[in-house]
Amino acid sequence: MRCVCCHKEKALMIKKHSTLTVIFAVLFVILLAAAIILWPTIFGGDGDNTITINAVEGEHILIGSADIAVRDILSGNVSDEIKSLVSLKDDGTLSAPRYTRQLIFEKVDRENIQALEVSNEHGSYKIFRNAADNFELEGFPGLIFDDMVFSYLVVAAGHTEVQLKMTDDATEADYAEYGLDKPIAHWTITTISGDRHTVYIGSNLLTDGGYYVQYEGRDSIYILNNTMQYALLQPAETLITPLLTAGMTQNDYFYATNFTIWKNEELFLRIANVPTEEMSDPNAIVETEMVYPKGYKPHDNNYFEMLYGMIALQGTQTVKVGADDATLDEYGLLHPTYSVYYQFGNMEFYLRFSEKQADGTYYAASNLSDFKIIVKIDASSVSWLENPLFFWVAEYPFNVAITKIASMDVKAEGLDISFALHHGKDAEGNNSLAVTADVKAAKETAPSVIEIGEEDSYTFRQFYRTLLSIALQEYTPLSDEEKSALTADEDKLLLSFSYTTVDGDTVEYKFYQYTTRHAFVTVNGHGEFYTFVDLLTKTASDAEKLLKGIDIDSYAKN
Repeated sequence: MRCVCCHKEKALMIKKHSTLTVIFAVLFVILLAAAIILWPTIFGGDGDNTITINAVEGEHILIGSADIAVRDILSGNVSDEIKSLVSLKDDGTLSAPRYTRQLIFEKVDRENIQALEVSNEHGSYKIFRNAADNFELEGFPGLIFDDMVFSYLVVAAGHTEVQLKMTDDATEADYAEYGLDKPIAHWTITTISGDRHTVYIGSNLLTDGGYYVQYEGRDSIYILNNTMQYALLQPAETLITPLLTAGMTQNDYFYATNFTIWKNEELFLRIANVPTEEMSDPNAIVETEMVYPKGYKPHDNNYFEMLYGMIALQGTQTVKVGADDATLDEYGLLHPTYSVYYQFGNMEFYLRFSEKQADGTYYAASNLSDFKIIVKIDASSVSWLENPLFFWVAEYPFNVAITKIASMDVKAEGLDISFALHHGKDAEGNNSLAVTADVKAAKETAPSVIEIGEEDSYTFRQFYRTLLSIALQEYTPLSDEEKSALTADEDKLLLSFSYTTVDGDTVEYKFYQYTTRHAFVTVNGHGEFYTFVDLLTKTASDAEKLLKGIDIDSYAKN
């Protein structure tokens, strides 16, 4: 086990590393700004502080933050300040400050983009600005873009800073040499004002430092940096956040209800919140109940920890956008290994998960995207998917408030009692309880009917606590065949009790002894767990004490 100090030391190292990273980043920005400002001085004054730009109409240059069209420079339609910085030389080239940057076309920032169309080896897609002034992937409204990848895309598509221009008079041989006779990709960016710019992408440089590109309608070949490989050359899937759920927050996730799991399309589990008017604890925020399988109480710690992880469940990557039934089937999601459903407010969520992959991940899809995207998700994010029933159930299977019980039956060797519970209110408005015991069999002589009034109900309440204290221990090691043989042998039945709620629901527990200390537990005829025999013999003993009017200590061993 790692000590706390080790975690603190590691956290401190991470914090120091992060601080140094920030410091170096700030210093870099400061030095870069200083270099730009002082560039002319660094290069020795007049005559040495300019560069020659071979520019053609349609291109732009950046001087500081000023985006200037070459056509405006050629026509003289620029300010006096720009004229003082940029001049047209006799050979048709431009003389400009060394810190000038050449652009294939005007710089298009995010706020000026109306649409962006991309076509590459992975397919084609279009992003456009919708009526709500938000960017949307055409055909898939509502998908959420990954901020970082989308920023890469905007910069790569809209900020075409030239690293080097190869030629302005490209021939067919040039296009073939630079891979532009058969481009590997192209993009078209449309501005809000309606300007369209299309660029074709050719071969990668041998140094892997950029790509040869051509602007549509212009015989110029440029080199752009390799930023595009992280966005423009990627599939549309990389742009989409692999989100599966939404809507809940840290302050309200526990209001989710009707949480359901199917395994191989068979119902495995359903947990719901008890209606407020039926809650046994008026001070509780919520109370849960096991709807399926009946007869158990949910393990609230495990359940709410799982729900917390569902607040914004997200995969590691989006692997497919535009999934149809055939695609869902390909990824094991048309007939999923696991299905999940829950309600939150007026929203319903459906999730599907494939079987676990060899790399420890699942494929998943949800109705958040109308099952149109498939994501990959780490098993650690949904570790509860494969957990058995024991993970979901509380230690004590019988966990029903006494005020909800209408009748009970308890049977053991030589013992058969039916209890009818009568609920009411006392003079002060508090809950009252009276019980009628119909004694069908007892080890010692007892009245056939015993009336237990409110003033004597304490002993019955203690007996009820004894029933509540019967605890599940673990999975029984018995095979299915052994379980069937055991439950078919009435001589092995050590104890049984059933109850019917005031709403009419009935649950029956039976306990079959299979070792000196262990008894197999069934709930409504089905079982997976065992309990200790001592708990059951105490229950039968306390039932006998109840008939005799002897005080019961529910915490005692016998």
